[in-house]
Amino acid sequence: IPYIHGMTVGELARMLDGEGMLRGGARCGLTVVPMEGWRREMGWEECGLPWVATSPHVPTAEGALYYPATGTIGELGTLHIGVGYTLPFRTVAAGWIGDAEGLARRLNGLPELAGCRFRPIHYRPFYGADKGRMMHGVEIFLPREAGKADSLLFTLVPFYILQELAAMAPGHKPLEEAAEGRLAMFDKVLGTRQLRRMFLEAGCRVTPQIRGFWRPSRGFLEKRGKYLIY
Repeated sequence: IPYIHGMTVGELARMLDGEGMLRGGARCGLTVVPMEGWRREMGWEECGLPWVATSPHVPTAEGALYYPATGTIGELGTLHIGVGYTLPFRTVAAGWIGDAEGLARRLNGLPELAGCRFRPIHYRPFYGADKGRMMHGVEIFLPREAGKADSLLFTLVPFYILQELAAMAPGHKPLEEAAEGRLAMFDKVLGTRQLRRMFLEAGCRVTPQIRGFWRPSRGFLEKRGKYLIY
C-alpha cells in the first residue's frame, strides 16, 4: 500500500478485509455507510464542512496536507519539523544548519520540486525536546492546489531536503544519527526499510529508482479499484 493511497477510510477497510490483510487472514463483518454528496476529486474546502482537528498538531485542513510531507522525517528525532512551534509539519530545521538561506535556494532550484517553495526560517520551539533552542532551516509551501498534486511529491520532499543537507553539511547525518527506535518508526511510517537503504546506498541522493519506488503499481491500482465506493 503506497504511503498516500488515495482511498477513504471505508474503502481502505474494504480492501484490508477483502484481501485478507488482517493478521492471520481474519475477516470481519464489515459495513461501510457511503457518504452523500462527496466526489473523489473534491478538496476539503469544497466539502462545505467544518474541519475537526485530527491531532493537536493538525488544527486545519491545510495542515493535514503537510503531515505526509514532513511526518516521516520528524520520526527521526534529528530534525525539527515545526511541532512545538507555530508551524507544525511545515518546517525542517536544526540547530546545526548554518546556511538556511542557501538550503532554501538549493531546494527552490530543484526541478523535481517544482510547485513547492521554500523560505529560510529561524525560530525557537515553545515546547518539546528542542524547547528554547534556536532552529535554522526552511519553511515549506506546498503547491496552491496541493490536494490535487502528485502524491509522489509529498513522499519525496523530505528525501530531497536530506539530499541537500548532505551536500551542504556532510558532517551531519540525520539518518545515521537517529536512535534505533526512531529509525524503526521512520521505516514503519513508510511501510518498509528499503527506501531508507536505497537512499543511503545512493550516497544520500534521490535516484530515479527511488522516485519510482513509491509510484502506485498497476497491480495495486487494479486491486484498489475493486474496493472503491466513489
